Amino acid sequence: MGMRRTRDLFRDEMGLTTVSMAVSIFLALALIFSAGQLYRVSSASADIQEVADASAMAAQIEVSRYMSIANGCDAGLFTMTLTTTVVMAVGVVAACIPPAAAVSERLIACGRRIANARDTAAERMADALNVLQQALPFIAAVKAANVASRNDLEGMASQYHAVTLLVPMAGQPIDVSSDGLGALVDTVEEEAPGIRSAAARAEELAQKANESKTEAYMADCGNNPGYCMYERAGSLAYMAGGTSNQYYSSIDAWSFKAALERAHAYYRSRYIEENAFMDSSLSMEDRADSVLRGYFYKQAFDDMTAAVASAGEQCTFPQLFRNLDEMRATPLYTAALFPVTQDGDTMMMHAWDGCPGAAGAGSLGSVSQLEGGGYTVCPYCELTASTFGNVASASTAISNGFEYHYNIVREANERYNQAMDELEPVKEEVEGSVGSIFQDIGDVLSGGAGSKRIHADPPGSAGAIALVVNAAQNDASTGFESSFVGGGATLGTRAAVAGASLQIDEDAPDTTIMDKVLDGLSGAIPGSDAAARTVGDLWTSFVRAWGSGQQSIVDTVREGVGSVDAATASGLGSWAAGALNGLIEGLGLEPPALFKLRPVLVNTAYVAGADSSELSVRYLQVKEAALSASSGSTDLFSGLAAGIRSALGSDAGVPNSVQISMPVGDMDVPITLAIPSTVQEGAQAFVNSAIDGVAQAAASTIGDRSWQ
Repeated sequence: MGMRRTRDLFRDEMGLTTVSMAVSIFLALALIFSAGQLYRVSSASADIQEVADASAMAAQIEVSRYMSIANGCDAGLFTMTLTTTVVMAVGVVAACIPPAAAVSERLIACGRRIANARDTAAERMADALNVLQQALPFIAAVKAANVASRNDLEGMASQYHAVTLLVPMAGQPIDVSSDGLGALVDTVEEEAPGIRSAAARAEELAQKANESKTEAYMADCGNNPGYCMYERAGSLAYMAGGTSNQYYSSIDAWSFKAALERAHAYYRSRYIEENAFMDSSLSMEDRADSVLRGYFYKQAFDDMTAAVASAGEQCTFPQLFRNLDEMRATPLYTAALFPVTQDGDTMMMHAWDGCPGAAGAGSLGSVSQLEGGGYTVCPYCELTASTFGNVASASTAISNGFEYHYNIVREANERYNQAMDELEPVKEEVEGSVGSIFQDIGDVLSGGAGSKRIHADPPGSAGAIALVVNAAQNDASTGFESSFVGGGATLGTRAAVAGASLQIDEDAPDTTIMDKVLDGLSGAIPGSDAAARTVGDLWTSFVRAWGSGQQSIVDTVREGVGSVDAATASGLGSWAAGALNGLIEGLGLEPPALFKLRPVLVNTAYVAGADSSELSVRYLQVKEAALSASSGSTDLFSGLAAGIRSALGSDAGVPNSVQISMPVGDMDVPITLAIPSTVQEGAQAFVNSAIDGVAQAAASTIGDRSWQ
């Protein structure tokens, strides 16, 4: 018989006992609750890093707001400088336009006021920004401490204290330098009356020249189909148009040279075709007249040939004689052209060798000899000095003659040339004065629109470092009591640091200040005065275009110039407007790059390394020492907290608001930048409390974890 086994109360054939099961369950529960407690403790310790990050970014947000204000003020000065220079320039352009003389005076006066207002605004801005800059470390410290304190949680009995170190702690004082705008305004005010006077004289001369040109155009071809040189050439010389007798439908396409060339072609044709003396059916007197006209046409053609060859922008029309007195001044008066016969003591001069009385002529004589006396009048051709001298008298005196209209053109050309000769030096005087002023404007605007700009380098421009402690000495099991985890342990003081700096967000332009300026401008510019409207439109357009680059500014200037009708007879208005547009297009203007600055988290060493101040160097040294420490008591923050307290000082205050005003015309555009009430109230006490909390908590810290 086999041996009989007894049943084991604590063992079965499956290998599982009731005791082992219970132990396993209890062990599992202990591990679960221990892990939960560990996670909770780790989370409680890690929360402080998030608070430190938020505190550093809150401090940088205040620096960002300061930069927004400073850059907006810079944009305001930029637009005021641009507005002043362009208003003065448009005033100079208007000075070149006599009908706009009153507008010119008003624009220049407005430019003076804006220049003075800009200088006043620059001083106000610099003073206000310097005051705000001195308070910025406090503002940042209060905001950071406030953010930290708002993270206190009842469940964890948190007690956060945060102190912020702006890097650098002290900014560079803002001092707007002077530029040449004041001297430019003085120059414009001094030169403008002379420019207006000279431009008025130029306009008077140009109008005289234009009137003479119009008169000549009408006499040449503008009166067609009525009598004029064009119509007479077609009727008398059978010139049917084309290049030799071209018609101009507009005075803009016509020139005096066109009339001169028409006359040249006309007398060539008349000289060639003047052969009526070959017609035996004509009377002897008519044949003699034809010969004399041929001499007249030949001389006119020769004179026209020389005139066309020497014609430039201004022409000179030869004077054709219409009587004996005028003929005496021509080569025909002394030219030996006429056959001379002699019968005893009787001498006779004949119109041409075909005259019956000219048979046997032995020499040729001139009108001057004929007029000298001693000659008997030929009974056939009846040549006398007056006969030849008056050969063109009828065609010059009567409107159906070509010479009648030619003489109108010639006299108009003389008046035109005289006016233009007087006009050119006057125009050169105006262009010289205006060009000098525009060069001064270019000097003022060179380098980005003047040197009177605001370039802020405030506290915190390199970044901010937040020193944060949680001084709550609460039980580790608070909020997570359990029989599976032993109690009585205390979560000690936790500490963390965080760094933040500013990053440009190019997709988000900052319009805070410019919107305020536009709101002020909308009600500050009077609308009844043309000059004031021009100033208002210019300034408003510049404010809107400040962030759009060079081309937007050029377009704005072009619109401003276009507000004044630049059309003048002298062309000075159009020239000045074009010169101004060319000047602005050629400048490398530098509009303020106003984009939102957003805080981003960075390594604290990066922030501190950007500054060489004693506090930043000390921070880097302490951090390096803390990172190399392995255990033992440590006083990581107390020394830095004391240094920050010293850097902040005890007498600084926070202003309730910063007032900036930009004068426009007879009014001011006020801009009030309010400081949050949470910063204004008890700023010094709040900062000192935070510093004390950090220093005391850090001094009492004893642990065996190094600073990470």
